Amino acid sequence: MTSAYAYAPTRGSDGNWATNAPVFSCERNESVSPGEHALPIIRVTAKVKEPTPELTGRTAVQHYPDASAGSDSDPDGLLALRFGANYYEEGMCTQDERFHQDRIDCFRAAELLYLWSACKGNVQAYVNLGYVYGYDRCEGQYLGVDEWGRGAHEANGEFPRERRAYECLKVAADACHPEACYKLGDLVSQGRGCAPSLTRAIDLWETAFRLASDVDVPVWWGSAALRLGDAYEEGKGCAVSFSEALRWYELAETGLQIAVDLGDWYYKKALARARGGVLRCKQELDGRY
Repeated sequence: MTSAYAYAPTRGSDGNWATNAPVFSCERNESVSPGEHALPIIRVTAKVKEPTPELTGRTAVQHYPDASAGSDSDPDGLLALRFGANYYEEGMCTQDERFHQDRIDCFRAAELLYLWSACKGNVQAYVNLGYVYGYDRCEGQYLGVDEWGRGAHEANGEFPRERRAYECLKVAADACHPEACYKLGDLVSQGRGCAPSLTRAIDLWETAFRLASDVDVPVWWGSAALRLGDAYEEGKGCAVSFSEALRWYELAETGLQIAVDLGDWYYKKALARARGGVLRCKQELDGRY
C-alpha cells in the first residue's frame, strides 16, 4: 500500500518539471495546526504533449493548496474539484496499456483533490469520491486517509473501498444530490459497503428521478429511470410489471439519448440497455416474439 506522504514517481524523475513532471506527486503538509485536516499537498501537473515511454510530456501547474494564495483560497473546494475532474477525465481517456500506471496515478491525484474539496464541504466532491472508490479506479493504490487526514485502513491493513464509496455517496445523497441518490441505490441493491435492500434501492432511484427532474438534468433522471425499468421488469424489490418497466425504460431512453447527443459518450451502453428494455417490454405486452 502506497503511503499518503511518500510517493516516488515512476516516471518524470529527471527533475525537469517543465516538460517531464510526474503524473502524481504529493508531500507532507507541514503547515497544519492541531485539529486541522492533514491531507498531503499535491503538485498539480497537466499534459502539454503526448507522452512517450521515456517522457511524461507534463508540466507543473501549481501546488494545492497554494500557500501563497492564503488560507481562504478556494473556500468551497471548487478549484480542487476542477483539478480533480481534469485528472479523472485524463485517467478515463488513458487506455494505452503502456501508460497503465499513469492512468492509475491520474485517479490517485483525483482522489486526493476530491478529498481536499470534500473537506471544504463540496457535495459534488463526495459524489466523485464515490465513483473513485466504487469503480476501484486506483486499483488498490489509495491514500488510505479520510477528508481530515486520518487513517482509513482496516486492522488487517486493507482499505475499506466499498464502505468508503457508500459513506461518500450517502453524504451527498443526504444533501439531496440526484446523482448520488441513484449511485447509492446501486450499492444498496448489491449490498456493497452496506446491508442489501432492494426496496431501499427503489426508494433511492425514485428520489433520484424526482430530484433530477426538478433540476432537469437528463443524464441523471435517465440513469435513475433505467434502474427502475430493470427493477420492474425483473421484479427486484417490487412486483413484476412490464407496463411500468416500459414507462421507465422509455423515460430512460429519452434522457440518455439527450445525454449522448450532448457528448456524454460514457452513457452509450446505458442507452443501448434502455432501448433493449423498451423492445423486450413491448414484446411481453404484445405477446409477439
